[in-house]
Amino acid sequence: MISKAVNISILLFSLLLICVGNSVAQIGDDYVPIRTKDSKLPNEFFNYSKATISANINGGEELDPLKLDKLSRDIYHFRKEYTEGGNFYLNNELTNYVQGTANELLASMPNEKSNFTFYLSRSMEINAFCMADGTVIINLGLIASLDNESQLAFIMAHELSHYIKKHSVKDMQRTEQVLSYDNTNQGSNKSIFRRLQFSRDSEFDADGFAINLLAATNFDPNEGVTALEKLRAQDTLTDSDPTQILLTKYFETEYCHFDSAWISEEAIDKMNSREKSNRTNLLAQDFGDLLSTHPEIEKRQYALKEIISNFNFEDIEKTDRLERKDFDYIKQVAQFEMVENSMRSSYYTYALYNAVRLLEYHPKNIYLNTTLSKSLYWISYYKEINSGKSEIRQPITTNDKAFFRVKAIIENLDVTAAKKLSYGNAKILSDELPSNELTLFYMALNTEHYLGKNASFTYYNKYLKTYPNGQYVTFVNNRLDQMQ
Repeated sequence: MISKAVNISILLFSLLLICVGNSVAQIGDDYVPIRTKDSKLPNEFFNYSKATISANINGGEELDPLKLDKLSRDIYHFRKEYTEGGNFYLNNELTNYVQGTANELLASMPNEKSNFTFYLSRSMEINAFCMADGTVIINLGLIASLDNESQLAFIMAHELSHYIKKHSVKDMQRTEQVLSYDNTNQGSNKSIFRRLQFSRDSEFDADGFAINLLAATNFDPNEGVTALEKLRAQDTLTDSDPTQILLTKYFETEYCHFDSAWISEEAIDKMNSREKSNRTNLLAQDFGDLLSTHPEIEKRQYALKEIISNFNFEDIEKTDRLERKDFDYIKQVAQFEMVENSMRSSYYTYALYNAVRLLEYHPKNIYLNTTLSKSLYWISYYKEINSGKSEIRQPITTNDKAFFRVKAIIENLDVTAAKKLSYGNAKILSDELPSNELTLFYMALNTEHYLGKNASFTYYNKYLKTYPNGQYVTFVNNRLDQMQ
């Protein structure tokens, strides 16, 4: 059992993981996560009120005043909570890229530009959405999953279309009419289908209007079909590591032994089924797409292909392409930020999964290797204080078999095995990066965790001697005092 003093020290140390750094991300042999230098928020975060939001809702004057007030309050509280929770990126190369893409999309509609405000969310969901007041939120997970800027442009154009076409207001009006009819037919399948159909129609309408926006740009409208496929991937069981290279490199080592039955196809299918069971209800099984507020992606893809094939792009004058960073670079930054956000949110298994995937492309990257070490340490730590039960916090719905394999191994390892895996990884990394402060620090932590305080004494003292002004000096001194 770990003493209370140790637990307090560990918790104090975890606070040090959130530190102030540069606001520019760099990728090469290392990576510096994006941080906000200045704690001051832009004025736009304060210069909005329920009255301002109400005035910005396109078509708001067509709503009943009570409905308009409720919609405005909902948007106000969402923005307030999301902002105060630190969920938006501010003033960095990712946000600049999103704004640049938006500017190019709206270049042919200058009168619309002032109606929109664009934010990049830290959310790892593959999604984007537009609120009724023109607030457009692009999720980090979306950028990390796309292949090119045209796919991003299509999804952004789709969201802009919802505002321009007044879909929020129209859907509220139509739903209100249906609810009036439903006073005598509440809960009937017919009324449910009718209410949801309006949202489905809006999705098709937004897809079509998005092509009109793209037609005046240099983005490729055909990439819209592929972009929809990326969204569908969330609901389809895929495998980003069919040859199981990740397991061979990072888990099938002298420090880790696991039962192959844990990661068998049958075991993975069962795990996937358990994840899906939380989202499944009987009516959805019986009626499929009819109970989906978003129509089946495949149908939207077919409709989009028809629109594109019959659209005359040649007669539309193109706006100039605006200068911005290469999308491949921006995508890499987003993928690294996925790792960082997973760690900051204590989603250690998801951070581990994302880190080892990126290590295939950046095998020498110090940030990824040290994150791998950190995530394994915290997984083993929480396994111990939870009596062998691993707290696998999964922030998003993923259907990647590679993730399920990692998750299965982590869940099935007992406390001692998890400690051994973490210690072994730290030892390998300390040999590869002998001059890295974080590597030495985690070597000391893992040695104490697996082999005991006597074995770790040398590493803690080495840390103090090597890094007298290091980031973790206070923690290390406290640990050594407790060992006396």
